[in-house]
Amino acid sequence: MIDFFFLTEAFDLPTGLLRRSFITHIAGAGYRTGAVSFIYVSASELLRINRTYLHHDYHTDVITFDDTVEDCLSADIYVGVTQVQENAVSGGHTFFSEMLRVMIHGVLHCMGYEDKTISSRAIMRAKEDVFIGEVRSKILKRHPSFYG
Repeated sequence: MIDFFFLTEAFDLPTGLLRRSFITHIAGAGYRTGAVSFIYVSASELLRINRTYLHHDYHTDVITFDDTVEDCLSADIYVGVTQVQENAVSGGHTFFSEMLRVMIHGVLHCMGYEDKTISSRAIMRAKEDVFIGEVRSKILKRHPSFYG
């Protein structure tokens, strides 16, 4: 099951369509969907999590606590909404497109993808782009304002 928790100010997100898209994408990668939670938090909360659990003293956009066992993908994925907004502006993307990138980034970590080197980041970025493209075509039919 995929759930969405807004621990910061809620924003418009087509959760039903995203839930179906993630389940399809996870299955296409050879995994079953276990308990996956996307938890949207403030910048200060994500920094606290980063310091407490990862011992990193800097802001980030996503932190994934991977609970995947064998082929059952499960995780708590914390998303920093403020950082996503800043990334969207600096990268020239829509907020929604950047949010998708961060969300799938967390899921890809659960599938064993890393982003520690230039080459691994390029592979991960390509996987993110494929997912964003898949979701974009579905979203445009129902929610064209997300890419307005």
